[in-house]
Amino acid sequence: MSRRFRTIAVLFALLPCASVAADRASWTFDPQLLLARSETVIERAPDASLDQLFQSVAEAARSPQELSAMCALFDPQARRDLVAINRTALRFGDASQRRFQQATDALLRTAQATPPQPYDPQLAQRALRQAAVTAAMLYDGFVAGLNGEGSDAASQQARCRALRQLLDTVSIRPLNERAMITRLLMREGLQRIER
Repeated sequence: MSRRFRTIAVLFALLPCASVAADRASWTFDPQLLLARSETVIERAPDASLDQLFQSVAEAARSPQELSAMCALFDPQARRDLVAINRTALRFGDASQRRFQQATDALLRTAQATPPQPYDPQLAQRALRQAAVTAAMLYDGFVAGLNGEGSDAASQQARCRALRQLLDTVSIRPLNERAMITRLLMREGLQRIER
């Protein structure tokens, strides 16, 4: 999995572990929930619940301010730990925070009542690669933007654009593929969290 896909994976793994309090300033990650429940939630969550999380991320990325917040995690020098993800989450608007909270609630609720779901990581990786190939065919500069190493404004904008393009491309995949990709990214992200 490329470094950029690993950063997306960390984002997907951590966002559903946020708990939204009435006061935005207190929207924080619960590390116990992250460590104790995430793998079980990822394993058991039905496709519809995973897709709700994916759609929350895709919708947030449609807002330039929220996309910019997410893209800050893609800077080569960026921290990708709980504090950095929490700082990113605090930059989301109220509507996005509600969507993430609803997606998190759905993930937790449905995972408790559902047996482990079938999952093939190789199929999930293939679906993610197919989405990336589609994005590369549809969007000039996608590959360069996704793989760019620079910290200058143009490189940051290209990475941001590539993230939005990848999310758009995954959005048009069938539900089962979106869920596989989300499950893959969440699993990979949990393994790569900077602690």
